[in-house]
Amino acid sequence: MTHRLDRFARALGASEQSVTRALPGVLGAWLSLTPEPAVAAPALTCEPVPADGHCPPTRLKQGKPGNVPTHNGCGAEGGSIPVPQGFGSAAFTPACNQHDHCYENCSMSQAECDDDFFGGMVHSCEQAYAGTLHTLTRGWCMNTAVAYWQAVAQGGAPAWAAAQVKACECCEGGGCGRESGRC
Repeated sequence: MTHRLDRFARALGASEQSVTRALPGVLGAWLSLTPEPAVAAPALTCEPVPADGHCPPTRLKQGKPGNVPTHNGCGAEGGSIPVPQGFGSAAFTPACNQHDHCYENCSMSQAECDDDFFGGMVHSCEQAYAGTLHTLTRGWCMNTAVAYWQAVAQGGAPAWAAAQVKACECCEGGGCGRESGRC
């Protein structure tokens, strides 16, 4: 060890003795740079989402631990009216399932989910009926997508609110987030 300290001291233009005396201070400074042990964040106080699906402005909406989003294809959950799962070769089921999942996303509004749903159905129509030979059929498919979108945009608020109640909770957050419109 002495040989190494001597080489180090010579490289610094100092004596081995002065390096040995400075070493505890250098080590102390280095040790003071090590991070403090992690301290667990205090648990947030959370409450259920109100029936309208919106948290009070002083609360931040976040997902309930352990919630698993559910889907049921096209149509209302438990609905008695059978809803076609697409138009001809255009399958709407993936867009419908994604829409169900979106309604349980605590950071998405109903309008955002409904608009994404419409985009998914339009994409399905464009994929199934591409090209000029299918222009008329693609138009009918798009009209069907518009009808589905209007149904959820005009009548989906209770389903969105119920999904928010199922999947989310309102937690202390200092009023920071989408619900409060701040930050």
